[in-house]
Amino acid sequence: MKKTKVILISVTVILAASLPTLAGVIYPNDDVTLRGSTNYNASAPFGLFVKNSGDVSYMEFELGITEALEATLTLHNDDAGVTNPWEIVVRGDEFSFDETTFTGTDVSSWTRVGTIPHVVDVAFYTLNLTDFYNDNLGKTITLHLGRDVQPSGSGPIFEDREGTKTGDALMYGPRIDVTPVPEPSCLLLLSFGAGLLARRRQAR
Repeated sequence: MKKTKVILISVTVILAASLPTLAGVIYPNDDVTLRGSTNYNASAPFGLFVKNSGDVSYMEFELGITEALEATLTLHNDDAGVTNPWEIVVRGDEFSFDETTFTGTDVSSWTRVGTIPHVVDVAFYTLNLTDFYNDNLGKTITLHLGRDVQPSGSGPIFEDREGTKTGDALMYGPRIDVTPVPEPSCLLLLSFGAGLLARRRQAR
């Protein structure tokens, strides 16, 4: 019994040491709002907004090299003045920019990653971009926030990486939450640990 306990404790310690590698957060290298060709990087009262046809935002991320089980873009709308639901269109491509000088680019050929529907309340909004993430492992990519249809009223303003709106970029700024596919060694340890636990229960 003592030997079994020692093995179980060892497996538990190893698994505990491995678990932090199973999830991660990627923050943008750069992000910017453009009104036409005018750069509004980290300028109050703006964060990352989507409003009129020329009012769009860009976010640059350096993706990891490990395949993701799930990858989710998280944004926080900080504008309480949105009166009608907006559907935000997210496009992406391998692209990098300097947020202090960038004035835009043609994104018509970029991949349509997905849409974030019903953006109206001050709240967090998410988009599953796992397929896009896995198709671009190890690349520097840029996500473009725009819209197909413009509802009446003001569009949303999402927090940026500098925390322009809330002052708390770590909590409310844009990010990609990633859960990598577990490595075979981790799966083997999990199976081994489960087997030992099952045998111990049977022995009782």
